[in-house]
Formats: sequence, C-alpha cells, structure tokens
Amino acid sequence: MSDARSPRPHRYRALVGIPSYDGTLVGGAAFGACLWATRYEDVELVSTDPAPGGRTGQLGRGEVTVRISQGSLIGATFNALWCAACDAYERDECDYFAMLHADVTPGPEWLDTLVDELVRLDADLVACCVPIKSDEGLTSTAIADVDDPWNIEGKLNFDELRDLPPTFSIRDTPWRGDPKKCLLVNTGCFVVDLAKAWTRETDEDGIARFRFSVEDRIRVVVDPKTGRSQRQAQVCSEAWAMSRYLAKIGARVFATTKVAITHCGDHAWTLDRSAHAAANREASR
Repeated sequence: MSDARSPRPHRYRALVGIPSYDGTLVGGAAFGACLWATRYEDVELVSTDPAPGGRTGQLGRGEVTVRISQGSLIGATFNALWCAACDAYERDECDYFAMLHADVTPGPEWLDTLVDELVRLDADLVACCVPIKSDEGLTSTAIADVDDPWNIEGKLNFDELRDLPPTFSIRDTPWRGDPKKCLLVNTGCFVVDLAKAWTRETDEDGIARFRFSVEDRIRVVVDPKTGRSQRQAQVCSEAWAMSRYLAKIGARVFATTKVAITHCGDHAWTLDRSAHAAANREASR
C-alpha cells in the first residue's frame, strides 16, 4: 500500500544558487549540483559572473538552472542569487530557489528530495542538517530565542537528530511548547517555495523585507574572580538571521536528514559520527 502522505513525483522548475568566494567548487558540490540534483539528469552549469543569463537544463522532473555567484561578501553573493531566483519567478520561469554551498556535497537526487518534502509539508523552507567541521558531533542546526540573536540554546548533535523525525520543525523538538524558541537552520543546502508571499514583500520604498545579512559585535566580558575584562568576537550568521526572520513572520521552516550531506574541508564530515571519526583517524596516520 502506498503512503498517502508522499506526493507523486511532479515537474518543477528550480534555480540552484552556489555562492563561492573565488568561483571554485569542491568537486562534490559541482557534481551534486550538476548530476545528482534530480532523477533524470541533464543540467548545465552556468555562471552569473559576469553575464546574468544562462541556459537551463531540461529534466524529467522539470527544469533546473545552476548559477554561481562569486565574491568575498557573503550577504552580497547570497542576495545576488536570491534576486536572480525571485526575478525568474516573476517571469514565470522558476518555482523554487535552492542553495548549495561550494564546500557541501549532497547525496543523489537531493533536490528531488527537498522539493518533495517542501510540497508534502506545505513548507516555506526545508534545509539539510549540515555537520560542523569538527569531531564534536555537532550540526549547524540549532535552537535559539526568536528575538535575541545572541542567545543560542544549543546546536543539535548527531544523537539528538536520531531522536527526531527525518524532517522536523520546532514543533517536533523538546522546545515545541516555548513560543520564544525557534529552529535555526543552515543555508548549506536548502530549498524555498518562491510562491510564498513573503519572498516578494517590500516596504513602501520598494525595499525587500527579506534579505541575507550577517550581524557582528564585540562583547566585553569581565571575569568576576579576577576583575579583568576580555573581548569576545561574536557573529549571527546569515543562516540564523534568516531563520529568526522566518520564525517571526510565522513561516513553516523544517530541517531534514533525508539528504546525505558531506561537509568538505581537511576531511569529509558527515552526520555519521563513527564514519567521519574513523576517516579522520585514518587520514591523520
């Protein structure tokens, strides 16, 4: 018997944006974007720099355009991709915007999986849980205060993810009863439904209400024992700022472990603690 909750495969049109510092992609990111995005693959990699256009690959499930935005400013590169997707939506050329970081390698059919989850849950955004490049077993998916960008309840670890549904929202976590808490997701691999009204909302001056931005501050902390002060550099990432904004407007935001994610650095970091720890030990010999 088929699962009534699972949507039938449908055609879709998506723009996959890849922000990159210098235009370089880790091999897996390029492979994932071009060959593993969907079930019937024929995707052509194009760049927004310097030309804004690019051809679109025809797919069995739909149409996918892959764009690279190059630059050292995170907000600017992310927003350039977002603008391209929103403009494509208004020209009736695109239904979804997906982002894939240049150092993130997704598993096969990752875009199909994310779009299917988006449709199944009537979600605004579905983001993959991305492991942090460390041996601590943490991800950049977290729980935090909605209104305070500097108050983080904690990053979800691999064991906590195993106790949650494969795709989950704040309502599936132990913090579901606290209206002040929200789910913080990662921008490493996610998809947005561009049909949602908030993606196009502007103020009276035509300034878009949503944007990607990074907030920084320096906090002076005094040690109560010694009386000495120490400065701490703090940052609220573009991903967590995005998450808080969406929580405040009531958007339906989900994180998922249904897509196998590898975070590429000195080692290949996955959500399998034993696998990446063993790989790291082997590499350090």
